Parts: sequence; C-alpha cells; structure tokens
Amino acid sequence: MAENHSDETRRIQVRQLFNKRPPGERNELGVDLFYAWLEKRHPELLSSGARDPHQQLCEDLEGLYE
Repeated sequence: MAENHSDETRRIQVRQLFNKRPPGERNELGVDLFYAWLEKRHPELLSSGARDPHQQLCEDLEGLYE
C-alpha cells in the first residue's frame, strides 16, 4: 500500500510540473521534451519499474496534452 501512495505522490508531482509548462508545449513533442528534462533534473520522478518510463509518463500525463 505504501508503494501505491508513493506512486500516486510521484504522479501528482509530475502532473504539477508539466502543468507549469507553457500551453504551447503541452503536446506530444512537449511530453518528449519534458521527459528529457525530468531525466536530467528529477530522475526520481520517472518510473523505475519493469515498465517503460516514457510510456508511464504518457499515462501519468493523460488528459493534460493533445
């Protein structure tokens, strides 16, 4: 259960950071750029499990980009 809580906390932080980006960057290319930014500055916010971290990020950001 603690893992679920920490994963939800991670997801909330990722969504908050993404929402701070300019509206024009909230698209598929923006997600790719955001992923690269997270890798450099906040790698702890990327999924480290067996799942593909980029795919997990796309799922985390579902509904926030076009």
